[in-house]
Amino acid sequence: MKSIKMLGLAVGTALALTAFVGVSAASASATTLCKTNAAKCAQADQYPSGTQFQASLQSKTSLTLSGAGYGLTCSGSTLSGSTSAQSGEPLLAKISALTLAGCKAAAGMNCTFSAAGLPYSATFARNEEFGLEGASEGTLAASASGQFNPGIHYSCNSLGANCTYDFADLSLEVNGGSPATLVANEVPLVNAGLSPCAEEVTLSATYNVSTPSPLFVSYG
Repeated sequence: MKSIKMLGLAVGTALALTAFVGVSAASASATTLCKTNAAKCAQADQYPSGTQFQASLQSKTSLTLSGAGYGLTCSGSTLSGSTSAQSGEPLLAKISALTLAGCKAAAGMNCTFSAAGLPYSATFARNEEFGLEGASEGTLAASASGQFNPGIHYSCNSLGANCTYDFADLSLEVNGGSPATLVANEVPLVNAGLSPCAEEVTLSATYNVSTPSPLFVSYG
């Protein structure tokens, strides 16, 4: 009888421990935007739902579109949006605006760039490889929120180029800091069906986040 009681106690303890670990793991995996460089962000330091984020192209850098054959660059670009929750797995958000300005081809000819498919559904997620330690970094990923895919349209009339590209996987690296940075590292875009545009191009850019600042991607 004593052995049975001991066995029951051991099973109960194991189940309670399993439940605790499960709850802890679930809590740790929820992403939040944090005011401090902490892997696990205190409730008081978490940016609330509806927080606006704004970023602009890093000073003395350009947004580049490689693979089109024209050496396309833009000297100005901004990105803005807002979060839809305080924390989540992943943290839901939206990108409401993406602007591009000062765009030219390699030969110096002016081109017009615009974002397609706005607004975008978006998510923030902490980089899981850091776990509960290490840098407060993550990703900002975007996807279609309506009928059209996120993409880029450009027109260079003197080149006879009028092209639209869809992002194959729009994911930006978020490096925490004051300011934080958003990095597009050769993000692929595919031809939306227009000819004679190149089948695939890549976009690279680095943005400084002006609001909110400081900004870190942490667990909630």
